[in-house]
Amino acid sequence: GILKFRILLRRAQALGASHLATGHYAQITENNTLMQAVDQKKDQSYFLFPITPEALSKTLFPLGSMTKSQVRAHAERLGLVTAKKPESQDVCFIPDNDHTSFIDRYRPEQEGRGNIVLEDGTIVGQHEGFWKYTVGQRKGLGVAMGARQYVLDIDAKTNTVVIGNNESLFHRSLSSTRVNWFRKPRVGEAITARIRHRGFLHPCTIEGEDPLLVHFQGPVRAITPGQAVVLYSGTEVIAGGWITKAMEKVA
Repeated sequence: GILKFRILLRRAQALGASHLATGHYAQITENNTLMQAVDQKKDQSYFLFPITPEALSKTLFPLGSMTKSQVRAHAERLGLVTAKKPESQDVCFIPDNDHTSFIDRYRPEQEGRGNIVLEDGTIVGQHEGFWKYTVGQRKGLGVAMGARQYVLDIDAKTNTVVIGNNESLFHRSLSSTRVNWFRKPRVGEAITARIRHRGFLHPCTIEGEDPLLVHFQGPVRAITPGQAVVLYSGTEVIAGGWITKAMEKVA
């Protein structure tokens, strides 16, 4: 999404446009601060953390100050066909939301079958592609163990899916890299972190810049390497990076 955003911005500048306006639900203040949208149910600020401050200064999010119902009312008043268009949660380039088939189609060389193992390395089953699983997943593992099992980790390098009990999903810290800072937090400033879209805002403290360590006040479930961690001060986005490791397991 951010790659497409950069290409669109360059294209807009090549055409002589001063700004690029998109339909993302987020807000940009006069002093170039990225904020959550007014409509919290539609807020997309979590996805926008990689935008550089320079690009942000040339961007407009006109929907960010409105609720979804207000946007629909404007669309209906203007006679737009999208006024009554059903909601969609799909990834824009995967309209049928079938991520597995998309990867199978565009990455046919990707190795499929691999081992499903316990935390101690014991092989308990086989999978048909690690990309078909996500950390925290319980259903569809294809392994009968008696007690409920959950995906704890996915190792793409070894093509291995690690499973275990729910308690093993909780950690107190994470590490992240490729961090984009909008500003550094002030001394004593209350910071929260979000580790998935529409996820909870977890109170935390931070350490370092890049790599960035995030220490949560309480246990956090299913921290997933490869997903983003975004830092907020109230509704303001102050930084974000890509999770590399869950740390300090509780169980």
